[in-house]
Parts: sequence; structure tokens; C-alpha cells
Amino acid sequence: MHALREAAAGLKHLQPIMIAPPPKKLPVALADCSPIELRQIARVLVLVSNHTGVSIKDLDSRSRSARVAKARFLCMALIRATTLLPQAQIASIFRRDHAVAHLAMKTIRHRFHEDARFAADYRTLLFLSISAT
Repeated sequence: MHALREAAAGLKHLQPIMIAPPPKKLPVALADCSPIELRQIARVLVLVSNHTGVSIKDLDSRSRSARVAKARFLCMALIRATTLLPQAQIASIFRRDHAVAHLAMKTIRHRFHEDARFAADYRTLLFLSISAT
């Protein structure tokens, strides 16, 4: 736990996450989410956007570029790790098929075991996404 806090200290340049109240009409994928899950999804999107340099608009786009896809996969994996949402619902948040969410989990799991630097980054983002803001 101490190592995670030290790693998180290196990311102090991140701005505090200010969560606006959800809009009155939510997309279908988010309609069944609790307010806590909505805040968690927003927190993950902001953290991944800050970490990767991919804008939230790009994460939500139809772009299939490797840079955006990797960041989107990271979002999906972190949302899955920090909420009780099923993969199909996570995929629909990004307007993707459930198979894409499954592939994201598999890809992130593989990279986690193969790449020590990625594993450290993932642990840091996971720690920041579940820590109180």
C-alpha cells in the first residue's frame, strides 16, 4: 500500500475531480447506474484522460486508432475493477459491443502480466480511482 501511495504522489499534477450532477436524461447505458457508479465512471474517465493524454471526447468517439483504443480499453478495465457493472453495460457506455469489453479485459490482463511499467501505471490508476477525492 505504501508503494502505491508513493506512486500516486508522482501524479500530483492531476487536478481534483469535480463531478457535476448528472444530466436529467442519461444515455441508455448509464440510466441504470447508481449515482456512486456514475461518479466512479467519471473519475476513471478523467484519470485515464489525464494519464494518457487522450481527451474524454476521443474516448467516447468512434475512433479506432491504437492510442485511443488502448486508453478506452484501460477505462473499461478500470470501470470493471471498481464497479459491479457487467461487461455488456461497460461496453455500451463507449458505444461498443460486449465482445469489445471482453477483449479489453483480456488485453489489459495480458499487458499487466507482460509489462512491468504498465502494471505499475495500472495499479496507480486503480488506487487513485478508488481513493476518496
